[in-house]
Amino acid sequence: MPRRKFTKKRSKVKYSNTKKMVTGHGPTLLEQIAAGAGTVAKLATAVAPAIAAINTEHKYHDQSAAVSAHTPGTNDQLIALTGNITTGVSDTNRIGNSILAKDLQLRLALNFNATTGTPNVMGAHCRMMLICWKENSGQNQPTIAKIFEQPNNLYSPVNKDNADQFVVMKDKFFALNSSSGLTGSAGFTHMKLFKPINWHLRWNDGTGGSATQNHIYLLLRCANGSLNALTTTYYSRLNFTDN
Repeated sequence: MPRRKFTKKRSKVKYSNTKKMVTGHGPTLLEQIAAGAGTVAKLATAVAPAIAAINTEHKYHDQSAAVSAHTPGTNDQLIALTGNITTGVSDTNRIGNSILAKDLQLRLALNFNATTGTPNVMGAHCRMMLICWKENSGQNQPTIAKIFEQPNNLYSPVNKDNADQFVVMKDKFFALNSSSGLTGSAGFTHMKLFKPINWHLRWNDGTGGSATQNHIYLLLRCANGSLNALTTTYYSRLNFTDN
């Protein structure tokens, strides 16, 4: 007599009726999806549209200014590009205390006016950095001393003691261009960049001064130059989804 072959049936994922009995409510959406999905791959396919639908409101934050004084350790420009987004209902506001930043666009121009400055600083090296500060809480705010090992040195590496507090997104050196270097001439440098982000920025409340996590700062410093002669004009746009 031939032996009978037994095949093991794949058990289906079942949702419990206990929840309905205790709370009076039926199964959750995920329980229903899991019950009919079968494999993990099918479950992921079924859940993906629901997750994608959470972040659908695309917004932006623009910021621009003209700043001067770039001496390392004395007049560094450390500019918050994202912290001052406040709550509201427009395309440039956030609804809650968290947003998903998608990308940052930045354009800037450094201009040296030799009429009010010293001609020999034409071509002075400058440094531009983008910093993501991970935790903005209480006294833990970004400072030049926390970022650089030697705050007064333009070429200083980052401070390893605080390396877990921030991420360097961009670190670029460049020089002002000069046609003659004589009094009355002007040196300038234009720069633009696009930086993908895709992480959450958070606040404690609806004000712009309550930034707590993962905010982005622009840092500008030059090795030489007159405080009255060097000016940086920048324009930034942060694209984000409001969640």
